[in-house]
Parts: sequence; C-alpha cells; structure tokens
Amino acid sequence: MKRTLLDFLTQWKLKSPGKRRKPLVLRGARQVGKTTLVEEWGRANFKNVISINFEKSAEMRKIFRESEIPSILMLLEAHFKKKIDLDHDLLFLDEVQACPNALERLRYFYEDMPQLAVIATGSLLDFILRKHDFSMPVGRVEFAYLGPMTYREFLLAQGEERIVDFLDQWEEGKPFPVTIHDKCMGLLKKFFIIGGMPEAVLSWQQSGSLLEVQKIQQSLLSAFEADFGKYAKVVQVDRLQKMFATLPQKIGGKTVFAKINPHESSRDLSAAYELLKLARVITPIYHSSCNGVPLKSEADFKFFKTLFLDVGMVSRALKVDFADVAHLDDLSLVNQGMLSEQFVGQELLASLAPFEPPELFYWAREQRSSSAEVDYVIQHGSQIVPVEVKSGKTGRLRSLQLFLREKKKSLGVRLNSEPPSRLKTPDFELVSLPLYMAGWLKQKL
Repeated sequence: MKRTLLDFLTQWKLKSPGKRRKPLVLRGARQVGKTTLVEEWGRANFKNVISINFEKSAEMRKIFRESEIPSILMLLEAHFKKKIDLDHDLLFLDEVQACPNALERLRYFYEDMPQLAVIATGSLLDFILRKHDFSMPVGRVEFAYLGPMTYREFLLAQGEERIVDFLDQWEEGKPFPVTIHDKCMGLLKKFFIIGGMPEAVLSWQQSGSLLEVQKIQQSLLSAFEADFGKYAKVVQVDRLQKMFATLPQKIGGKTVFAKINPHESSRDLSAAYELLKLARVITPIYHSSCNGVPLKSEADFKFFKTLFLDVGMVSRALKVDFADVAHLDDLSLVNQGMLSEQFVGQELLASLAPFEPPELFYWAREQRSSSAEVDYVIQHGSQIVPVEVKSGKTGRLRSLQLFLREKKKSLGVRLNSEPPSRLKTPDFELVSLPLYMAGWLKQKL
C-alpha cells in the first residue's frame, strides 16, 4: 500500500551524508504501519536492510550498551554474519523505545559514521523522550511523524488511481462530474467504517468483509488497552481504560474531565489523558485566540477538544455499522456528526509536513448571548483560515461568519457533502469543498 511518507523517505535518503542527512526517528502510534513502511521502502532502495527489533531481542539491547560505534557495528556484523556496507545498507532500529541507549547512540552515528543510513521507529517513544535521565541527541537527528492511512491512501489501496488523479488535478472552474462526487461520497462512507489502520484496510482489500474488518479493529482496541499495564506505575489501569472508552463519545465537544468521571480528581484524569496523548492514541485540539500566526502562540491549553487516532476505530468503539451510514445523504445524522469531525481532523493532521509535530487548533467564544465555535482553524502560509465541518448538504455558518468579522479575515472554508463551490460576498469568500477533499484542502486553497 502506497503511503505518502514514501516520498519524504526518498528525499531523506538523497541528502548528502554527514552534512544534511541525519539519523531519522519515525514517530507514531502502534499499528499505523511504521515498521512495514520502512522495511518495504528499505528493501526497494538499499542493498540490505539490517533490521533490529529491540522489544524482541535482549542481545541487541546489550550490543547498544557499547559506547563506540565501530564496536557496535563489529558486533552487529558478527551477529548477522555479514559485512555492513556503509554506503548502500540501511540500519533499521525498530521499537527503539525499548533501548534508550540506542537513542543516545544516534548522535554518534551522525558524527562518526554519517555515510550509514539509520532509521529508528518507536510506538511509545514519547514516554522515553520526556525523561531526562539520558542524553537525547538534539540537533543530531531528524524527526518525522506517521499516522493512519489517509482517504487518498485508502483510495489508492482500492485501485482508484483515476479518482485520485482527478482530485489531485482538479482546479476551481473546471467541471466536477456528479458521478465522481457520488462515488467519492460512497467510498467515504466505507472509509468512515473501515478507517485508515493498515491492517484493517488490508483485510478489506483481501476479504471484502466488513465483519473481518471489525474483528481486526476490536483486536486493535484490545491491544491498545493491553498496553495500559505498561503505564500502571503512574496511572491506574482502570482509569486509563475508562478514559479510553469514553473519549470516542466526546469527539466534537470540549473535553471536560468532570464529565468523563465525576468521581475522580481532575489532576488524576489529566495525568491519564497525558499518557494517552504520549501514546499518540489521542490528539488534543487546543483553543487559540487566532489573532496572529503561529496559532500555537495564542493557544489556551486549558481548553481543548479531543481527536481519536482513527475514524474507523471510533466507529468500532461507538458500534457504528456500515448499515448506519450506507443510505444516508446527510452524514451529520450519524452520531451528531462526530465521525465527520474526526475524519476531517485526522486528514488535516496528515496534511502537515511530515516533520511538523501533529497539532490542531479551534476557535470558540463562550458568551451567554453570543457563543460561537469554529471546528478547526488552520494556518495557510501567513493566513489564518477557519474551517467548518457541515456533514450534510446544508447548515448555518453563523460561527464562521462571526469569526471572519471579528478577526477581519476574508476567507473561510466549509466542508460538507456537496460538490465544490465558491461564494463571494462584499465581506468575505467562502470556499466549499466536499468532506472527502479535506486532505486536499491546503492544495486547493
């Protein structure tokens, strides 16, 4: 399955060793395809891939206790019984969070042996990175992020290259056939249920059975819960399980810990939330005043909404079936539009550059007489652009218009179930795109 990050990896490989190419650390939640992506790309672009999984090999963890890079390579050659070609081989360090020593050694690969391409991946890497009992090679490594498959990647996996080409190349003013729009909406409904976890997408490819997909999704949800035991020293497992089960029901609304469990203290629930965030199972969407860029500079970290890892996993957690969405023209009827907001959020995250930390923002004004909320606010160059998610064909845009007036902005975006259009008024322009083009939003702007 073709992933967009492949292009980034190829560009990284072509950088001149020792000057611009640094060891690459690929971050992301469990089961989003990091290992498969690196191994398949590595086999296609290098003579050999020396693959090490630190969770499975105590011997490898012992080897990386060595402080000298030549000693490490000598021991690796002895273990794998072959010479490592520094110019044509890839050293792949998988589940590197299980061996903090390997993270420390990355700086010395960069300084002492820059010609060797090194990639490290880790699912729970953020737990290690926040500790200060080891020296992280700041400035000596490069980071990239991988999430679930996007709708575009899902289309490619289904053999819909022509639709992807059309969406890539379509420009405002050109015809947008109703047949293509209807097909894309139908595929979007399937994506709402299948989602972007690679194992679920592969199962759909091979079996065409949504029941098999649901079995895999349930297994993935159970696997994430099984990880909670690793955090038990910090937060009680049952607290994590409660929050993990509750958050998919709260998508689209402000996250208030008292509504998750009124019998727990906010401090304890906040600690549990932080661990789920570190595991990249959830992403907070922070409120920003949106008076200037970057949006983060005016973020209020006390107020946030929550995005789950994947729309398909949300559907499974909420027990939403394909029958619930197949015949609906208005997707806002499915769980009050939560799936639409989840889908748009993960598409916006995926549209960030691979090296950018995954961050999202929204805007709200809470006043008794005039409350308002814009689902997402994005930075496009030096512009601040509000984005409203309207799952159906219609929907008022009072909050978006209020935002445009207050912030003196001239461009807003609506994502709904209609084909593309543009509305011009004396005060602002409204770009309207179908929901499934959320991943193309920045390109079309």
